[in-house]
Amino acid sequence: MVLKVLSLCTGVGGGELAFEASDFDYTMVGYSEIDKYANSIYQNHFPLHENFGDLTKINAITLPDFDFLIAGFPCQAFSIAGKLKGFEDARGTIFFDIARILKVKKPKYFLFENVKNLISHDKGNTFQVIVKTLLDLGYNIRWDVLNSKDFGVPQNRERIYIRGVLKEFGTLPDISLTTADLIIGTDVNHDIRMQRELINRKIKARVTS
Repeated sequence: MVLKVLSLCTGVGGGELAFEASDFDYTMVGYSEIDKYANSIYQNHFPLHENFGDLTKINAITLPDFDFLIAGFPCQAFSIAGKLKGFEDARGTIFFDIARILKVKKPKYFLFENVKNLISHDKGNTFQVIVKTLLDLGYNIRWDVLNSKDFGVPQNRERIYIRGVLKEFGTLPDISLTTADLIIGTDVNHDIRMQRELINRKIKARVTS
């Protein structure tokens, strides 16, 4: 089976490079990127991939079917390096356009990436809205904060990764153990896991209330 992948907020194609480095038999049905410089680099690497253009203007019904959605939606609205306006920033609301496409197309899987501060933005309320939205769309999800330095990259860069699978296809494993955890038996992500459980309890209370 060939895995059909759609890439949104694509940038220069980091997600696509990851698929190329994997053992997946996959095909890209298309991508969405409006930055002309990023798109120029992307097209240099993947000249045959179709750009669907501005994500906020995509008619989800017209998109080809796909199994896996990847997206690194804009982080500036949530980053400590920005103004932290969250959903009050137009870039912060792009998540809801991604959710709109998920609702229509119902891919089996998704993987989202953003800054670590997404978890704590607006005292956790922003992240709770995001997670509840994904749950309401029928997905089981897990999220982990991973640091590139733990995966053989000479860079100290923490990012949150949100994974989802349609509920009828089961649940997802915990991948928050790092190389340090596995090699020397430490638990460098213990605080992250505890924070995740606390947020999950809050979200569950909100969903069932």
